[in-house]
Amino acid sequence: MKRMHLARRFKAEMLAAREAGRPIPAPLPGMTLDVWTLYRTLTK
Repeated sequence: MKRMHLARRFKAEMLAAREAGRPIPAPLPGMTLDVWTLYRTLTK
């Protein structure tokens, strides 16, 4: 359950950063590098 919450929070932060033109936030603790890479690829 906590993992889901972290993912949701990360997604929200990522969208907020993109709208503000800021760099994508660093991955949250517990997020695997694969998932992080996937996020980076999708948001380029």
